[in-house]
Amino acid sequence: MYHSKEFYQEGLCAMWDAYQTYQPDKGSFGTYFNYMIRNRIIDLMRKNRLDKDHDEYFYHEETKSHES
Repeated sequence: MYHSKEFYQEGLCAMWDAYQTYQPDKGSFGTYFNYMIRNRIIDLMRKNRLDKDHDEYFYHEETKSHES
């Protein structure tokens, strides 16, 4: 399950990283920040989904082994 605090924290970290790595000659400030934050949030959602799938798989396997 997703928690808004988790997204907020990840967004702040992405913003700080974007601030640290921004290069004005590469494009606009707002576009770069949006890109960095958006991609970090997508990565977090993917990670959470993989963790959930992993947990469900092992729970299912553990349940099957106890039934045998």
